[in-house]
Formats: sequence, structure tokens, C-alpha cells
Amino acid sequence: MSLHYSERYDFGLPNTDDCWHLDPCKDVVISRKSDRRDGDAVPVANVRRVGIDARTVWSQGNRGTGIKVVIFDMGLDPGHPSLSPNIAKVMDLAADFDHRLGGRTPARNAQILNRYNAHGTACAGIVAAVDPSTSSDPRLKNVRVVGVAPEACPLPVRISSNFDIASLIAALDYSREHGDVILMPRYLPLDDETPVLKGKPNSRDLRNAVERLAREKPVVCASGNNGRAELVYPASLDDVIAVGACNDRGYRSTYSQYGKGLTLVAPSNDVPEKHSGLVRLDLDEVNLLKREREELQARLARRPPPAEVPYGIEDLYLGKIPAGDRMGSEEIGLLSIAAPDNLGEFGYNYEPAGDYCDAKGFFGFGGTSAAAAQVAGVIALMLSANDRVKGKPRAIKEMLMLTADKSPHNLHARSPEHFEREFGAGLVNAARAVALAKDYRGS
Repeated sequence: MSLHYSERYDFGLPNTDDCWHLDPCKDVVISRKSDRRDGDAVPVANVRRVGIDARTVWSQGNRGTGIKVVIFDMGLDPGHPSLSPNIAKVMDLAADFDHRLGGRTPARNAQILNRYNAHGTACAGIVAAVDPSTSSDPRLKNVRVVGVAPEACPLPVRISSNFDIASLIAALDYSREHGDVILMPRYLPLDDETPVLKGKPNSRDLRNAVERLAREKPVVCASGNNGRAELVYPASLDDVIAVGACNDRGYRSTYSQYGKGLTLVAPSNDVPEKHSGLVRLDLDEVNLLKREREELQARLARRPPPAEVPYGIEDLYLGKIPAGDRMGSEEIGLLSIAAPDNLGEFGYNYEPAGDYCDAKGFFGFGGTSAAAAQVAGVIALMLSANDRVKGKPRAIKEMLMLTADKSPHNLHARSPEHFEREFGAGLVNAARAVALAKDYRGS
């Protein structure tokens, strides 16, 4: 496979890692690398890049130590070197509520590991991948990925998206009992999607369980990846923290659902609508299994995966986009989110068998899942800053909204009156949110 166009460019990424989203908002220069080893890079663009300013919190000694963040997803890779040190601290609490099991199965039975689905692995890493610069693990020597709260503890709670209601309710109640923060990057069935069977729990009972959970613990939900002016469920519920996505240039990501109920946004990737299949949020298990079979066949045959490749910076700046796709190209983001991937070839990054999703090129991570994971990490930093904030989800949501970045210099709405619809309260700002959480004196 040839290099992606973006490999020819210096994006001005951080010195120690590729997690641009952890920086404060700032101006950067993008340069084209010389074809000669001794040649000079040529600047091609000056851009304003957004970020959540998590590094400022780290500089104050806060890395989210010990905060349990439930990864309410379809499994993850607990042996990944960027995750295992933090997961090991809570692995005895990890649980599997897959619908086929009908209830909790302890992680020691290996059911928490889903080899073929890397979504949970990436989300867990965005929250709490360990800092390679502080690790003695030789496997992390050249790794350029770190989480928002690199000493928090991702707590795997595996679910199935086939929607066995009883198992989902049990998983929610378990999360409420054991988690400090709950990350829910998947949608759940609405009231009218499942039949009411006498003596059986239904989706109304599921809604009650989500609302019960959200009254006691902060629940962070992805807003959805269909680009519509409505949020997926349960992001649409009043008490949850609904997170949309903006791209690195501060525009709403093309796929990010928006509108009534959106709390705020965080950085993620961006793709023209024709490439929406690259967004990492699987809507149902049938499609997921079909995609996994196709990807497995392609990988074993050494073929590219069955997905279109997004446009790169050279397309955007040198006019190589087909005429029909050019509308709004000046607003398309250039970067993805760097995150852990399943170990080996059975993840998003398989050529060569890669253990990480790259911030640039073919194998990045993104979607509103990546944005929601960042907000869950910010909440972990807030809880680490002040024990009084624990168990105060309403106060946490208010603090996030009060401290969000609303500057039009950083976020660009289609028009001023559309700002709240597209971005909610604005871009999450870790440094401001943690500072406000430190001063919280509520009962």
C-alpha cells in the first residue's frame, strides 16, 4: 500500500506524541516534507487547530489517578500495553453482559475480550492510555499515544448491540454500582423498537435504568454519526452528557448529529459524507459482523479493507477533489484521533499489523465515540481534583457547559444563531473544567 498523502506532510503535532487533541487551541503551520533527505520543508498552510487543553491539568499533577471509567461497549483488548497497567487495577470488576450469557460473567472467563472489535479498545485508550514517557515497558518506547486521564482505570463492561433488554439493564445497574464515570459510545433501542412482552423487561424499563444511572453517575453519550439534526438515544435524554464532534479546524464534523439536547463537543476526525463508512460507530451487530467478515477475508488475502479512503491534505489544498465533492471542502478536517488498536492485524490498523490508530493517514480513529471518550476522560480529571464532585452528575454537566470554549475564533458555526445547535455549550476545555471542579463545595 502506498503512503497516504498526509505522510508527506508535517502537521505540527506535539513533540512527545500524536495526540493533537490534548493541546490547547492554537495556530500551527503545516509543511510539505522535501523529497530529499537534506531538503527543507515547505509551508503550505497556516491553520487554527482546536484542542481540549488536557496537558495543563497534567502539569498541575492531576492525571485522573484511580478514577474508574466504565467502557460500556462490545469488549476491548485488556492485554494492550497502553491499557493493561490501568485496567489491571480494576480487572476483577470487569464484566460481560453479552445477551447470549444473560448476565454477568467475570472477566477471568475471557469473555471480556472481543478480538475482532477494536471500538472499545480505542475508546478506552482515548480515556486512559498510559503515558509512554512515564512507563518502563519497552513495548511503549516509541509509542505516540496517551489518554486524556493517563492514570484513570478503564473498567470494561461488555454488552451486545443485539439488545437483550434484561442484560442491558443488568449492565447499567452494574455500572452504576462500580463506576465513577460511564462512557456509552453506542445507541440503545427506543421505546417503540422492542415489543412489550408480558413478564419481560422492555425498552421503557431500559430507559428507566439509564435515567436512574444518570441521576447518580455522569453518563457520557455519543451524539451519533448520521449527520442529522437530532441526537441518537440515549444521548437525547435530558440527564446525560451528550457529546458531538468537531474536526481539528473547528467545524462540526460532517457526520456529527446535533440539535436539541447536545451538551458540548470535542475534537474528532472528519470525512466527506461519501466516506462515512470510515466513522467508527457500529450501529448494529449484524452490520458489524458482516464488516468483520469482509475485513478478515481482505486481510488474509493481503488486500486493502473494503472501505473508501478519505481525502488527504493534498486533495484539499491542491484541488484534486472531484467537482461533485468540493462543496464545503475548505471546512473538512485533516486529522484523526490517535488511539490504541487491537493488538496485531485484527483491528483497524492491519498493514503492517499495527497496534495503534494513527492521527494521520489511513488508519485513524474518530466519530462521536472518540469525542465522547475525551469528555469522559475530562470528567475523570475533575473527579480526581475534588472528591466532592463524585456522585454529582448534574453539577458536573453544568461545570462542563460553563467552562466550554465558545470562541468563534476556535469554533465555526454555519451562522451565529446556529452555534448552540451545532456545538451545544461549546468545545470541552479540561483546564477550565478541572479548575472549576476544584472549587466545588456542594453537599
